[in-house]
Amino acid sequence: MAVLLVVAACGTQDPTATPSAPVAGTTSTPAQRPVFDPARTFSSEGVRLPPAVTSDVRDSTSKTVAAPHVLLRGRTAWAATSDALLAFDAESGETRAEIRPERASTEVVSDGTRTDLEPPRVVAVSGRALVVQTFAVTVEGRGTTAARAAIEVVAADADAAGLAWRQVVDVPAGF
Repeated sequence: MAVLLVVAACGTQDPTATPSAPVAGTTSTPAQRPVFDPARTFSSEGVRLPPAVTSDVRDSTSKTVAAPHVLLRGRTAWAATSDALLAFDAESGETRAEIRPERASTEVVSDGTRTDLEPPRVVAVSGRALVVQTFAVTVEGRGTTAARAAIEVVAADADAAGLAWRQVVDVPAGF
């Protein structure tokens, strides 16, 4: 019983402590909307997704339009399209970033849709949150070297919504 009381006492604040006064010249942060997990209600009206997010996703098996591939992290929604990784504010719809692969994307098929699209993923690299997306691309040939297929990995800083790095990975011939 004594152990439980000691553990409980470690997690409480001193009830006699008074809050410290703000330091001169500092500003307070704006009030945040409350977050409910799980959600309690849903708005009937929301922010419209960018057209590229909803217009180019098709399930390669059923040939039907698939749900948009969107990742929500905080107030930023990340979406994969045929030729870009988009970041936009989930409350206003304002585009924060549009990060395109450097090489020509080969993911658009003849009818303008992209097949086998996966949503972006958040990964932690050395304590830094990155949003990662892959694109099938063509690396241009030069001289006697033919063009070749590759995968371009694009990583964006999840908080700043800007390009962190990119890497081209060659794939085996005939892949």
